[in-house]
Amino acid sequence: FEEVITAESDRGSAASLSARYALAGKARALRRLGRHVEADEQTERTLERLRDALGPAHWESLRAALEVVHARKRAGRTVEALATAQEYARAGRELDPAPADVYPRLELVAGELCLELGDLAAAREHLAFAERVRAAATTANGGYAAELDAAWDSCRRMESESAGQ
Repeated sequence: FEEVITAESDRGSAASLSARYALAGKARALRRLGRHVEADEQTERTLERLRDALGPAHWESLRAALEVVHARKRAGRTVEALATAQEYARAGRELDPAPADVYPRLELVAGELCLELGDLAAAREHLAFAERVRAAATTANGGYAAELDAAWDSCRRMESESAGQ
């Protein structure tokens, strides 16, 4: 299966897009079967293929990056998840207009991971970018506004705690 998909995705044709969707579908199927490690590896391979074929600043690459970030978070690989979130969030800033469904979510997740790791300045940077697209993102992402507000609250709490010490 994967050899056929790989050959199609390397062709650079309309079939290549279908092939990339098939690779992402394989990761979802593996996850549903409880084969999480294999699913995470497939998700990583899908991101690599998309990045190579389309570049990091493409909405499909951003979507795949978000899946990789979540997979790494689930696996407890927070630092790696943050590095990927930051890389692709910065790439998403180059898009005009940025995709309202994926890009803001990357900025938000990057901000949350920065908070988790105690990097307040980086968290504020990512949350500020996430805030800039709040209206469009709230329409595209149910719950986005509440998650962004919660991240800002965490940021302010962290600032208060560090100022009080």
